[in-house]
Amino acid sequence: NTTWFVTMPDATRHVQVAAIPAPHSIALFSDGLQYLVLDHVREVPHEPFFHRAFGVVSSSSSGRNEGACVWIDTMLASDFVRARTDDDTSLILASRVVETT
Repeated sequence: NTTWFVTMPDATRHVQVAAIPAPHSIALFSDGLQYLVLDHVREVPHEPFFHRAFGVVSSSSSGRNEGACVWIDTMLASDFVRARTDDDTSLILASRVVETT
């Protein structure tokens, strides 16, 4: 649980980079959520959480999704989450809208 800022002089010793195809969705979260949203045994995202989260985000065609914002706020303030972390709980979710003509 150490933070390595990319602006630190030796940051390249701690950064892992991988080239991947453009993702459909992306999540950024603080370390307070890592044990709730990551499967550390298999080193993958916890699929049930992200399936639900991106389902909520994708329910809007584009732009800010107020329903998703309410869901995230409620989930982060829930007794379930608060009982499992005493750290910050920041979460950003984004999903790409594919335009069809």
